[in-house]
Amino acid sequence: MGNILSFSDNPMVYFKDGVEYYLNYNKEQNSLIFYNLQTSSYSHRVTFFNSGPNKVGGLPRASLWGDTIVSQLIDKIQLITLEGVVAKELSLKEIAGELDKHYCLKGDERMVNTNFKRLYVDEVSQSIVLRLYNKDDGYNDIYKNPKFLEYNLNTGLATPHHVVFPDELKKQYYGMLEYPNIISKGDSIIYNFPFKATVHIYNKKTQKTETVDFKPNQISPIVKGYDLAQKSDYSITLPLLNGDVYHQINYDRYRGVYYILYSQAKIGEESKCRHLITFDKYLRKIGEVELPEGLSPKYAISQKGLLFRNHKEDSFGTLTLHVLNVEVEDK
Repeated sequence: MGNILSFSDNPMVYFKDGVEYYLNYNKEQNSLIFYNLQTSSYSHRVTFFNSGPNKVGGLPRASLWGDTIVSQLIDKIQLITLEGVVAKELSLKEIAGELDKHYCLKGDERMVNTNFKRLYVDEVSQSIVLRLYNKDDGYNDIYKNPKFLEYNLNTGLATPHHVVFPDELKKQYYGMLEYPNIISKGDSIIYNFPFKATVHIYNKKTQKTETVDFKPNQISPIVKGYDLAQKSDYSITLPLLNGDVYHQINYDRYRGVYYILYSQAKIGEESKCRHLITFDKYLRKIGEVELPEGLSPKYAISQKGLLFRNHKEDSFGTLTLHVLNVEVEDK
């Protein structure tokens, strides 16, 4: 199946005929690897085309929608079958023509780090939520009137939402840590930022945003940024990446809870120490656990539990998964 270490580490879980599969994209071979969780063995691989109408140029941000992969690239959305066929490509102009005059799907490309991002398909609304970037204002005013775009995969309806960003972003520079992680769940759009222990809940009906702070056990609630005057120096973002980071918020439909994983600052060559926080349906913190050394910050949620790839025990052609069982007394 090729070198497991070339995986992009954006895992997904696929359920078919009573069997769960762990899916991950192999950058080296431009392919999607299927791993049977029941037999703990590789099932098969789907290799994508590198050119032509069915070209798939990676899966930096992707999610499963039934038997379809929904992938967000820099300037478009791809709907790809599990046979590797590109069923549809959509630009912002095709999704919401009027918005395309003033907004785009990409921001300052240097600042986008997909390690902190994941595309999320809401099972209730059948929609994805995309971050829009203002063409007119440019990067200097990227936080002026921030908008998310909700796109319904079933109906094709595109709905813009005006959301709230933290005040710290107007005062400090956070580089790659300032881009929101977003999930959609029914009438809510829930998002967090990698630099802050805060969850934002936007109500689609009332168009109001509620802010919920939480207290991590091991790191500061707010990662220190840099003075905005220094933002032209790209090198200052590197210490931020090795510092404290709050990762993507995720929803576990099997257990009815949310998770946020955070990584403590890297010390020298030592690996980061990681903790997973669990929240109830009201986004109240109900638990925190330190993860074993070597686990990836990206994980897939399955019926068995949370599936973490173990970098420390991986070797060429093998996959080592750590299963974290989460027990919740009251959903």
